[in-house]
Amino acid sequence: KQDLTRVIVLNCGEAYGKVVLETANSMGLMEEGFVWIVTDAIATQPKIFLTDYVYYSFYEGLIGIRSAVERSVLYNELKDDYLPRNHTLNELNNYNLLSYDSIGLVSAALDRLQDLEVPDIDCDSEQGWKDGSIVLSTILQVQLDYAGVTGQFNYTPSGESNKSLVRNCKLPR
Repeated sequence: KQDLTRVIVLNCGEAYGKVVLETANSMGLMEEGFVWIVTDAIATQPKIFLTDYVYYSFYEGLIGIRSAVERSVLYNELKDDYLPRNHTLNELNNYNLLSYDSIGLVSAALDRLQDLEVPDIDCDSEQGWKDGSIVLSTILQVQLDYAGVTGQFNYTPSGESNKSLVRNCKLPR
């Protein structure tokens, strides 16, 4: 405990995260002087730390990193259409909303590339796809005009998303 690095990054699913954090707490690794940074699987699931309507004391104070998702007009339309058929919005989480938008963005880019002749691609080949850079370039162009349910896209030239933010985990009241 005394010789360990005091900043710990935890990137795992919620079930494993609960076990790791409970164990760390029992070992004194959640006390003052330790900083825990957790990914969205833990930061967005406070209910996993709820027992008999009481939260574990160590949950508050974790630093959570999650995808930033705007709620656009299209989101409201999707939600209004989705809720009556599914009776819950649980599946409309950040990951699924960003996936939904990513599929829409790629589809819009491929629509612009309808005339591109695509040769058969061997998935076992070690050679890259020579037109892959054209597709990426088109996706980066289309994103300037494309807004999905999570708002405007903002990808870097290498294709990484800039939609992230830091959030301190707060318990629902």
